[in-house]
Amino acid sequence: MKIAFWSNARGKCGTTSNLACMSVACTLLKRQKMVLFENHYSINSLEYAFCGSRNRVKNLLREEGYYYDVTGLEYLIKRVQSDMFSDKGISEFTNQFLDQSIYYLPKNPGLNKEYFEFELNQVLSKLLVLLETFADMVWVDTACNNNLSTISILQDADIVVVNLCQSKAVLEHFFENYQSLLPKAVFILGNYQPNSFYNVANVRRKYHISKEIIGVIPYNPHFQDSLSNGSVIEFLTRNFACDGKDENFYFIDQLRRSASILLKTVHQKREVSVRVH
Repeated sequence: MKIAFWSNARGKCGTTSNLACMSVACTLLKRQKMVLFENHYSINSLEYAFCGSRNRVKNLLREEGYYYDVTGLEYLIKRVQSDMFSDKGISEFTNQFLDQSIYYLPKNPGLNKEYFEFELNQVLSKLLVLLETFADMVWVDTACNNNLSTISILQDADIVVVNLCQSKAVLEHFFENYQSLLPKAVFILGNYQPNSFYNVANVRRKYHISKEIIGVIPYNPHFQDSLSNGSVIEFLTRNFACDGKDENFYFIDQLRRSASILLKTVHQKREVSVRVH
């Protein structure tokens, strides 16, 4: 099952942070094997959200619940290019989290971006097939500039998690220009503020979105701090069972609901696939 996280607005909707917290929440709700990677470079990477700086990765070689290794997506691309690689070796190239449920393919920050894009495009179809063989779900944080690999990933994805925000311009731009994504879209309103006019109820009503395919990730300063500190997994595992009196309850409650929406959609897609085949 291929799941692409994408947004039509750079830096406004929290695409990477939404993927980070949703992947952890989905794992805590229903333990499945998933592999994560990005098709682009960004300062705010999944690697930084999960484990901070590379020095921290080296200092935290082993902790309860996760295993850190320093390898990368580029090495895997090279091996796939050689056509002498199987899914059995993928774990060697990943950082592993939550008792080997989340496998993240990190990137070398020193690699030329254009060269990385070219190399990824050469093996993308074969890479996705290989990763699907390895894991139950493949999650891709895609670039919003719609580069060649993003276009291919969006076309090939079983589900596109469309990350939006409470901006009229962003909302209208998506619904005016990306109708083709609607049949396989799940929507997330990132950095959500419930008091905005563009709350989830009004967005659903205006754009005719079923409540079964839209969730929110509320703005939460403690979660934002965990992104900055590279401690997203620790923050979520510590607070995931918090009660209604806890200051993080609203954030966790809505995150759990959004993760449940995605997991239900995954289940429905799998059932359809089984019936078709």
